[in-house]
Amino acid sequence: MKPKNAILTMMLTTSLAANAAFADEGDVARWTATHQAAIQLQHDGKTDEAIATEQKALDLAEKSFGANDVRVASTLFTIASFYDNSPNSAKAEPLYKRALEIHDKAATPDQREIGKDLLALGSLYFKQQKYAEGEPYLKRALDIAEKLYGIDSTNVLTCETRLALLYQLGNQDEKAVPHLQHIVEIREKTAGPTDAQVAIALTNLGSAYQMAHHGDKAEAAYKRALEIQQKNLGAEDPSIVTSMDRLASAYVEEKKFADAEQLYSQALKIQVKALGEKNPDVADTYTNLARLYATMGELPRAKEMDKKAHEIRGLRNPE
Repeated sequence: MKPKNAILTMMLTTSLAANAAFADEGDVARWTATHQAAIQLQHDGKTDEAIATEQKALDLAEKSFGANDVRVASTLFTIASFYDNSPNSAKAEPLYKRALEIHDKAATPDQREIGKDLLALGSLYFKQQKYAEGEPYLKRALDIAEKLYGIDSTNVLTCETRLALLYQLGNQDEKAVPHLQHIVEIREKTAGPTDAQVAIALTNLGSAYQMAHHGDKAEAAYKRALEIQQKNLGAEDPSIVTSMDRLASAYVEEKKFADAEQLYSQALKIQVKALGEKNPDVADTYTNLARLYATMGELPRAKEMDKKAHEIRGLRNPE
């Protein structure tokens, strides 16, 4: 009888295991279908319905797989991302945090998922202007991206861009500088030294240098950005005037007034030729010249420029 009992026990165990596996497959299928439905609703712009549907997916995941399963974390992240892109973005924070906690405590932590959670949290705090709270998440996300994808990867570029902007908006431009320098290097390697993205990266670097009172370094970055734009767009394209203004402002801070005057005057000629004498952008350049002449102590010339700016804007002339 013992052998027969043993066989019956084995058969029963096998049957139960098969049923459990079948039930688990059914649970996975229901969770997957609900999750995909929520994604489609969000894609269709039905955020409230998407959140409600993904909440059902979360309930399914917790009941079927356990509260600490990575599929629960994935569902939490999805709900958080829906909230993140809605007026109720504050509701995303605890969901992102719980997803991160689950991923961190997994038996075999998936660093890619952890990095995604960290970047999302840091970006959320950035959006909420909670710069000090966002910094550690973005720094950890950057560290993971460097190890997983390499220091010149797109993932690193994304993390460094967010972190640099966080520092700049938090008035910590010195901290932003090394990240902005690396962004320039990545852009040069991936797109080439004269690509438009390099010019943008150099402009951002110049701004950080300028705010950190490194005028000579700001000048060099702005100058190279302008050279790239002139090469790509032409020396008389009005869209390069913004870069000319930035470089001129660096000259003013360094008290290189003659260089600043030459650049503003050149910008004025480009604008008048391309846009006409009465364009509001022309008025802005007259105002820049007025401020420059006032700084130089040349008040009659400052008043002349200010008068021209007021005439274009249709305002009363200053006394």
